[in-house]
Amino acid sequence: MTTTTTAAKAPAKRGRRPVPAPDTTSTSTTGLDALTTGAPTTAPSSLVALDLVHPHPDNPRRDLGDLTELTDSIRAHGVRQNLLLVPDPDQPGEYRTVIGHRRTAAARLAGLTHLPAVVDDTLTPAEQLELMLLENIQRTDLTPVEEADGYQGLLDLGVDVAQISARTGRSETTVRSRLRLAMMPGPARAAVHEHRATLEDAAALTDFDDDPDTQAALADVIGTDDFAYQLAAAQRRRTRRKAMEPLLKLLRAANAVELADVDKDGVPAGLGRALAYDPDVRMPSTHGTSWVTLERATEILEEVAAGWAWAIRGFSGDLYVYRPQNLEEVATEEARPAPVDPPWLVAQRERDAEREAARERFAELADATQTTREDFVRGLLARKQLTQAEQRELLAFTGFEMLLGAWLDDPDTFAPSWQHDDPDRLERWLGVDRDAILAQAADDEVDPEDAVDQAVRTAIADTPPAHRLLLGLVLANEPVTWQGWWRPYRGLRAWYALLESLGYVVSDAERTALEPESPEP
Repeated sequence: MTTTTTAAKAPAKRGRRPVPAPDTTSTSTTGLDALTTGAPTTAPSSLVALDLVHPHPDNPRRDLGDLTELTDSIRAHGVRQNLLLVPDPDQPGEYRTVIGHRRTAAARLAGLTHLPAVVDDTLTPAEQLELMLLENIQRTDLTPVEEADGYQGLLDLGVDVAQISARTGRSETTVRSRLRLAMMPGPARAAVHEHRATLEDAAALTDFDDDPDTQAALADVIGTDDFAYQLAAAQRRRTRRKAMEPLLKLLRAANAVELADVDKDGVPAGLGRALAYDPDVRMPSTHGTSWVTLERATEILEEVAAGWAWAIRGFSGDLYVYRPQNLEEVATEEARPAPVDPPWLVAQRERDAEREAARERFAELADATQTTREDFVRGLLARKQLTQAEQRELLAFTGFEMLLGAWLDDPDTFAPSWQHDDPDRLERWLGVDRDAILAQAADDEVDPEDAVDQAVRTAIADTPPAHRLLLGLVLANEPVTWQGWWRPYRGLRAWYALLESLGYVVSDAERTALEPESPEP
């Protein structure tokens, strides 16, 4: 294993807890002294030529960190603690370092030729790896990825999770979570190791262990501005698929055929549409076959039989189910003359098709970015105080945009449209539990609406001024629906400008969608 003398640290993203950087300053611990004191040796402590000492190839630590201070200390005071070495099986008469990798490297930089060492030829490969792990874990020198690789190495040598936990002092839960990290795709491991991604990001990837394609796609963007958006989009697709699973189970049980490459508005030859199901439709139909409820879809699929087919179609992944046409339907279809639609109907269909295409294109963007923006704003609201710089951004931005909106008298400006206020949304953002308050009001025999009103007023009074301003802006501009993304208005771009100035990470998908469309030539 090749080691280096410096470790580059990428700055952590604002608002996200970074993976802790290694502490490279300590050189000894009481725990390690106890481990190495009295260890069986083939020779007493003696000076060993540095030319005969090599890095251990199984050392889980990849980077030695900044050796400047340690080198200066060794140059001034020498090395006062023994190295622990084992014979090198590949080079007779030479040694591998088990404890003291940094001291060895710093001693070379300081110009030393010999170091005090104890050679132990009784340590098994598992014991060597265990000691190297302990040395670095106790000094918080290892990144989570290096720790994970060390645990995996112990597993490969026959040490089970419970034994690793007992010997390293880590909980079994921590050991298992690190082992999952060891199995992640290379890009994800590299992002965590280089402190570009958090342990929470890595844990989110393990949720997709049963979906290798999605996990690999997320691993490619982990540590980038696009990761939060792509993760939210993947979670949304998984949630939608889970909502469809009862219907897919019925289709599979009846051996219905999954179709590929079905046109958006097309119906396969010889088939008629049995139902269309979108779990995100807010007012699904309880009758008919278009955008039906789960209960209605289940009712229809009770008749599923051989010859039925289905497809997951569209940008958002809606479920379409088809059934065979009977002879009468086929004959009727063949005899039906080609329709001649009036111009107004043609225009209406074109508008409907444009709206449906926009819904298909932007539904996922709207849902996923709603999650990332809400998480970001909640992070700001959770803090006791906004910084002076953040307050200046809010005040300056809001004053300018409100005045501009009043001057332009344009509904597409940023100027908050308070008439769109939704009391339920305000209560949710303030953390007011209406159901609990109503229940308590009934027990106390007080007017329930007065109780809710008082709770909302109290919550607003307890909210710091800058937070109130931020909350008001959220209510004026959120949520952003797919219609907003279809034709992004100036106010949406202004809202994003503020969020970004406060530290929100704008994904590639959001930035692209916010760009004005080029005028037609």
